[in-house]
Amino acid sequence: MAAIIDRNRTLWSRWGLPFLIVAPLIGVIILACGGAHAAPPDSLYINGHVYTVDETRRWVEAIAVTGDTITAVGTNVSLTASAGPKTRIVDLGGRMVMPGIHDAHTHLLMAGLKWTYECRLPQNAGREAVVAAVRACADKAPGDDWIVAGEYNPNAFGEAPINNAFLDAAFPDRPVFLYEFSIHHALVNSKALALAGITRDSPDPPKGRIGRDPLTGELTGELIEMATVLATRMIPPYPDEAYATALRFAIDNCHKFGITSIQESSATRRLLQLYREFDNAGTLNLWVMAHIVWGSNKWGDATSAELDKLISERATFATRHIDVDATKVWMDGAPLPPYFSQADIDTESGKPDPKNLLVSTEVLTERLVKWRAAGIKPKIHVAGAGAARVALDAIELAYGGPGNLTAPRPDLAHSDIIADADVIRYAPLGVIAEMSPAIWHLGDVAGFEVVNDWWPFASLLKSGAQMTIGSDWTLPPDPNLFPALEGAVTRRKQAVSLVQAIDMMTRNGAASVGQADRFGTVEVGKLANLIVLDRDLFAIEPSEIGETRVLMTVFEGRPVHVDPAAPESWRDLAATPIRKQGMEENP
Repeated sequence: MAAIIDRNRTLWSRWGLPFLIVAPLIGVIILACGGAHAAPPDSLYINGHVYTVDETRRWVEAIAVTGDTITAVGTNVSLTASAGPKTRIVDLGGRMVMPGIHDAHTHLLMAGLKWTYECRLPQNAGREAVVAAVRACADKAPGDDWIVAGEYNPNAFGEAPINNAFLDAAFPDRPVFLYEFSIHHALVNSKALALAGITRDSPDPPKGRIGRDPLTGELTGELIEMATVLATRMIPPYPDEAYATALRFAIDNCHKFGITSIQESSATRRLLQLYREFDNAGTLNLWVMAHIVWGSNKWGDATSAELDKLISERATFATRHIDVDATKVWMDGAPLPPYFSQADIDTESGKPDPKNLLVSTEVLTERLVKWRAAGIKPKIHVAGAGAARVALDAIELAYGGPGNLTAPRPDLAHSDIIADADVIRYAPLGVIAEMSPAIWHLGDVAGFEVVNDWWPFASLLKSGAQMTIGSDWTLPPDPNLFPALEGAVTRRKQAVSLVQAIDMMTRNGAASVGQADRFGTVEVGKLANLIVLDRDLFAIEPSEIGETRVLMTVFEGRPVHVDPAAPESWRDLAATPIRKQGMEENP
């Protein structure tokens, strides 16, 4: 009976029947089969200050877990009475517990590669510091292979025009590719330009620009937006083990910061294969909605035709923890200096400026109609107000206008700069405002001052829009969302309450990916995705929220991260195997 219940939980979700609605019927079946007496739970988490995110019961003291599922919440006394001789009892010591975090926007493989394989540059490094860092990397890997490094900040180079002369002087014979801090652009040396076949007579690619000196026409080494592909296509693939190591590093970092579910925002064929391998081996320990790149060889590492084929074959990569019914579209670039490749609204006409638009309203509408029919959830990158308006227009055309809120609903990724007239369109169109504020809390980063008044949290919330929060890792050094949580409640404008911000990071995220009946709150019948914090977020100054440490992360009933500062007894839990809910004997 337990096996049938576990197997059909996913089917009920796909049919649109929340598990909690069906759960009472299960109880009747179990009673009929002679299972009237519930078995003791596998684990009891007691003496906690548990914030459930459930409006009907915000706080509890204890949680009972059997297999991968929460089977009871309540007081220490009531739940301790249910313990059996083999029940593991975890004393939380009064620490705050909350649901696992949903990171609504991340790039795990890209981030993992940057921090395990590629060359790292100091933050705000000038030319000399960049050369020193790249030279150190070159010394560790001698030869003539490409050196890929990041991220350089063009605003930290001083008043002189940006060019690659300093790279050419230091590395005349070895190709060097430097990611710019937004990841949208690059600076390369002349050796890399030559290998890429780029000369002063090369035309700019569509929606991209090759940097040239305005007076002499000489190449500067800057590659803007789609021009980066001219160089990246020449960089050989990394060894297979590098990709696997990078993904493992990224997943472990998610666990370290309490993330138990994500929206992978640049899924390629290689990454989908890795996710599938990890989950089939039982080592993923993360729920993933994989947004497959559409229409961009820059981000998808494939031609448009190959990406279309990948989307059509997506079902082959689906597993228990991987939802592949999702796509990713880039509407424009990045709204940061000095390149400003976002699509704005023209001040004279009041209409979106087409200069930096990557996809037209008509083309996007056509795709959204097809994806809606196929049950695919799109995530649409909108960095400028013009891109946001075009995306909203296409969504209104494709989904039938306000009031037609059939799932799955599109995300507008970043939602940082939105015209007031468009803020109020999110809610009636059922569009999810995915807020990935990865750059307002990075500290004193030259050029980032422009973002201080972006992300209209309060206005969107007032309008009734559903919001989620993402890290946009690779931009920050890690996927830690507690600085973003602090930022959401301490904005000098557009601040929201702590309750509202936690909702965005937990149950709103689960709802946005169609998993509200499985995780996002601490409730009976939901998966035991829990995190234990080193402080009570509701009892500290808002300015201290960003320093929060996750002492333990529990994914589907099993600890997958235990911080060195946590009680030593907790570490034994991670090595203990879990079982399916309903098995008759405890392990």
